[in-house]
Amino acid sequence: ALALTYGQFAVQYSTFPEAVFSTQSAQVLISTAMVPPESSLAYTVAGLIPETTYYFTMWVKDDADQWSGPSAVPHAVSGDRLNDMIAGSVRTPGGVGITGVMVDAISNLGLVTASVYTVDDGLGTFTLAPLPDGVYRVQATWLEDGFSSSIAKDQIPMGYSDADFLLTLDYQLASVSGTLPASVPSGLRSSAVGVQAQLWRGARMVASARPDASGRFAIHNLIPGPYSLRVMGDDGVWKNFEIKLAPGQNLEIKPLGQLLVKGAVYAYPNPAATYIRFHLESEILPVRKRLSIFAVDGTLVKSVEDGDPGWSGTGPAYEYRWDFSGGKPASGIYFYSVKLRHGLSGETEGKTRKFAVIR
Repeated sequence: ALALTYGQFAVQYSTFPEAVFSTQSAQVLISTAMVPPESSLAYTVAGLIPETTYYFTMWVKDDADQWSGPSAVPHAVSGDRLNDMIAGSVRTPGGVGITGVMVDAISNLGLVTASVYTVDDGLGTFTLAPLPDGVYRVQATWLEDGFSSSIAKDQIPMGYSDADFLLTLDYQLASVSGTLPASVPSGLRSSAVGVQAQLWRGARMVASARPDASGRFAIHNLIPGPYSLRVMGDDGVWKNFEIKLAPGQNLEIKPLGQLLVKGAVYAYPNPAATYIRFHLESEILPVRKRLSIFAVDGTLVKSVEDGDPGWSGTGPAYEYRWDFSGGKPASGIYFYSVKLRHGLSGETEGKTRKFAVIR
């Protein structure tokens, strides 16, 4: 195959199937210069009547200035009518829509005319609006591991509804979901402007979700990486938490509430003879736990943390069971200290109580 250095494609289109097609009437001329043989080309025609059937045919001219015969006359329907808008989607190679990808409409002067993020609708859709009449470069940009990547389409006219992007990398998308306490003012939760959970990257919000009546929220199909989660507390003040989503992770969180429910810290049976259970409760998820047991003289007898055998419960209630063995612990009075650490903010809270052992 040889390149056509001085060749051309000619395309004529019409809303009338009876139209007389000829190279002299062609509305589109595309040069073949610098086009490698057997490569694919795409060309966007602006200014069509929306939602209308068009018939078209094509010719190609060689370097000797000779036109080929006309192609067949296929037909297609032009895009939906979108006043002042460009719409589309961003998806993985598997066809899953991606949430939180930034999409810009860039004018022929290089100015960003509109900028939005793809929404969490399972399709990764976006709508750029309002846009003046014109033709734009539409660019999708995303972050992974601190590096920015982008993909773009040129010659996209205002009113175009199929500006769809398919990424080359098939990311294992992540999600964040959780529950906000019921004490959040219901008026805010139902308000059109009272969005209660937001994901931010830098100074821009990339996704948001409104909790349902039970306080449950979820944001799906996110590219893995660091985000700032912003939620509104029961005092009406926004609180920020740093999170990092791993590939394929569904991060379950409860960022607000009591870190340590004071009235729910106790040990039983008390006094204990062969074993004892330490009970605690937290309204926060994720939470880190540490239990330390001391003799009355301050000597550390036992210390356990998350991951050590003996813990049970996934929240809000947790228990640790200590089975006695041999002569330990000896009969007497002991103190135990429960310390919890907020898995997102790093805040800590603790409580110390006592129990007795009778052997």
